[in-house]
Amino acid sequence: MKWGKTIPIINHDSYVSIENMNFWMDLKKQETFEHLAAIRQPVLVLGPRGSGKTTAVQTIVKRKMGNNKPFVAVNCNALNNSLADSELFGYVKGAYTGADKGKKGLVEEANGGCLFLDEVQDLSPETQGKLLKCIEEHTFQKVGSTKILNSNFFLICSSNRSLEELHSLLLEDFYDRISVFQIEMESIEDLKKEDGFLESVLPSIWDNYHKKTKNVFFLDYEKTKQNYPLLMEKLLSVLKENNLLGNFRDIEKLVAYLDLHIYNFNAAVDVNRNWKSAIEEWEKYIVERNRIVQEKNNVNKKEDSLDKFSIKNSDDDLESLIEYLKWDGMNKLFRKWLAQWSTEKYGSFNAAARALKKDKNVISRALNEDL
Repeated sequence: MKWGKTIPIINHDSYVSIENMNFWMDLKKQETFEHLAAIRQPVLVLGPRGSGKTTAVQTIVKRKMGNNKPFVAVNCNALNNSLADSELFGYVKGAYTGADKGKKGLVEEANGGCLFLDEVQDLSPETQGKLLKCIEEHTFQKVGSTKILNSNFFLICSSNRSLEELHSLLLEDFYDRISVFQIEMESIEDLKKEDGFLESVLPSIWDNYHKKTKNVFFLDYEKTKQNYPLLMEKLLSVLKENNLLGNFRDIEKLVAYLDLHIYNFNAAVDVNRNWKSAIEEWEKYIVERNRIVQEKNNVNKKEDSLDKFSIKNSDDDLESLIEYLKWDGMNKLFRKWLAQWSTEKYGSFNAAARALKKDKNVISRALNEDL
């Protein structure tokens, strides 16, 4: 497998040009990342969704390891627990009903190159345990086989959660193994404060977006390029005024809205008339999305308040929590809190499951339950 060929289960395509990387990852972080790639030490990349984690990983690995090394990117959220073993480790002929031939797993595909586990917190405890042995010993077994195979790869994991959250979501040994070295990506809201940031990345996103989508939307790429200077000032202004919680993806969406309204699928182009409606629709999306994010953050704050709850002086806090979450929400919240508490107290999913006399999958689901 050559550089740029990703496994189908990943669903990510960034329009940020790697030439602009200095604007969203400082040189010191890049040098640290490259050094870790050279000595093949696991790296954990932290940052909010859409902050460029995948693009940063691809850029550094390509720069350090070259174009002809395998780069296997895995969307952990898309790994079905029942199929995770066969996807990651492969299987031999006859391992399953209908398995007429064997299949290479992602771990084997990554041999000699890089294995990138995107949003690693979504891996099940069982999968974490099996990967841990593979990470530590560089060995694995295909499903249906007892033969031990080798795979030597540079491991990179990414997550949009904090280290504290990851510690409660991942098996302790697995967390310790992948989190020795960490690199944190900044949000666009932080990067926007730097002079020249938006002015640098916006042309790159505009240009790459239209190169990638010209065959989909049948747009005249040269014409879109000509119209960019007319919109630059307006776009920069609206991006600076709005809270871009979706990071780079919010900029990509703005470009998409402009295409939809201005070019209208080969209809007559009227930039002056249509750009306002495009921006208005995009801003409506941003306002609604930010409202949903804020509501979710409020729920998280309610969860935090439970940790601080005291029978003596927090009756009002408990009453407001009950009013907010209702009966079902309180049940979920208690299960989540109990799973967090027991995992921290006993040190692992397995130990917590034994203490609570529950299957470890129940503990894992409770930790990841949405309220």
